[in-house]
Amino acid sequence: MMPNDTNELHAILARSIHPNIDLLAHIFLRNEIAIILHETDRSRYELLRQMGWNGKAHVFGLRRSKAAQTIGKTDYVTAAWIQRQSKVDVGRIFVLARQGSLLVNYKPGEGYSIESSSTRTARAAMADAAERINAPFVGMT
Repeated sequence: MMPNDTNELHAILARSIHPNIDLLAHIFLRNEIAIILHETDRSRYELLRQMGWNGKAHVFGLRRSKAAQTIGKTDYVTAAWIQRQSKVDVGRIFVLARQGSLLVNYKPGEGYSIESSSTRTARAAMADAAERINAPFVGMT
């Protein structure tokens, strides 16, 4: 399930992604998947602990192998997103927002994009949210 509301996506960008760009850069340099907790439902805490969450951090890195064993089992889209190798540096951000999740890609010099298998509504909302905080958004990857 993915957040489709423009205001919710704006909140994710403005309060969870944008303020953590330095930490995200370090996670990407280690070729890990960034996990961002944005108003995450407590029912997700057990899964987060299985991923190595310390119970406090709102942003942390997860090795791809561990990601494949945990969030990669949720659906085939997420599994393919985790395993995909790209010719250019792409940072991957798995956002847990309330009861849903969002697959976000980041390309240096281009900006953020929602994974191509995401809904059109979510991509349009993300683009609008990015514009509101003046963050680059390239659409679909």
